[in-house]
Amino acid sequence: REGLFYKLGEDDTFTGIITQENQEAGYLFLGRTQDGKKEGQWVKWFPSGKDVPEIIIVDVPDPEPDVPWSGNKQEQGSFKDGERHGDWTEWYDNEHIKSHGSYDAGIMTGFWIFYHQNGVKEKEGNFASGTADGLWIFWDEDTKKVQEGTFTEGTKEGKWTAWFTDGRLTEGYYANGKKDATWASWWDHGRTRKEMRGTYRNGKMVDKWYFYDKNGNLKEIRYFTPSF
Repeated sequence: REGLFYKLGEDDTFTGIITQENQEAGYLFLGRTQDGKKEGQWVKWFPSGKDVPEIIIVDVPDPEPDVPWSGNKQEQGSFKDGERHGDWTEWYDNEHIKSHGSYDAGIMTGFWIFYHQNGVKEKEGNFASGTADGLWIFWDEDTKKVQEGTFTEGTKEGKWTAWFTDGRLTEGYYANGKKDATWASWWDHGRTRKEMRGTYRNGKMVDKWYFYDKNGNLKEIRYFTPSF
């Protein structure tokens, strides 16, 4: 019974339109149910600070409202058998898009894009079975790229690169979510002045590491023998 909608005061599941009403603001939620499960397009609006009443079930309005409330949309998408299915979009209260992508039976799938509140792209990549998979790219609020790398079933795997606001850059590899194999960093994004380089094993620095001053000249060599 959990997650299903029923007729008021009855044990029968409800088929029709579900709304959440506010006498001053109009609808906050609008969507259909089929045999008690969410089905088809659903829309949710920001309450803009107004008190949110409890959900009530009403008969299908006649005529059906085209624009039930003048507030900004918060999210919109489709349901199938009570689960999110197909394209979904979410917005910030300032009307900028927050995220856009697809669901399959309630699970995030395929290509998704996420945005910062100022409208700048935050990250993009693919989901497989609800977890990040394949290449993902991340940006800061000033449109500068900050990270790029691959996931396997939600875990960092393979080559990753990171750009820092102070101008430094680091690059290396992950295995099972931990730093592994060769890693290096530079004092500048152009990779003209190396900062350090060496090897990770199971997330720990091992063997010989080289460290350089800000002019790119070799400054020190260290040896690491961590316990695992």
